[in-house]
Amino acid sequence: FLFLGMVQVQQNNASEARKSFEKVLELVPNNPLAVDQLVDLDLKARDFAPASQRAEKQIEKQPKVASSYLMKARVQMAQGQWKETEATLKKAIELDPNSGPAYEMLVRNYLATDRVPEAAHEIEVVLSKAPQNQSALMTLATIRAQQEDYSKARDCYDKLLSRNPTFIPALNNPPLINPEPPNHPNQAYDLTAQAH
Repeated sequence: FLFLGMVQVQQNNASEARKSFEKVLELVPNNPLAVDQLVDLDLKARDFAPASQRAEKQIEKQPKVASSYLMKARVQMAQGQWKETEATLKKAIELDPNSGPAYEMLVRNYLATDRVPEAAHEIEVVLSKAPQNQSALMTLATIRAQQEDYSKARDCYDKLLSRNPTFIPALNNPPLINPEPPNHPNQAYDLTAQAH
């Protein structure tokens, strides 16, 4: 029933998907995947009360599992409850200091509340644990550009391009890679060719 529900979600058949996930919970009451799918359906429907109840029940059942708190944070974030989201995510990180999704959500939370320095700090924490994380490095480059710290932004893009010379998002930022305007037509062509 779980996979059937996932197919139904892909087919945009939310009511049948909900029935499938509820059937999974009848058979296996603590199935976190089914609960997670139901929370997603609730959030898509902007039906926050049942989503919140499901997340709270998940925490009651599994209070020592970071993913329980990530579920609750998703519900809080969807409602714009930024302070509550931050506290919930910090609890998830306390339980699992290596939780990439918790750090990524915390960064999104900080960016949504215009707390750019905190977002940059959290991304640096992620990168200290997973230096190959291209998504985190790209986000840090974007943040550094927002802060107008072009040198640090350029360093991020350089790292991205050293790992993957054809990484399109990094190549699409030639002013940050080379902040000097091209003084020769061939130089401009070279930068454009790199981006394609």
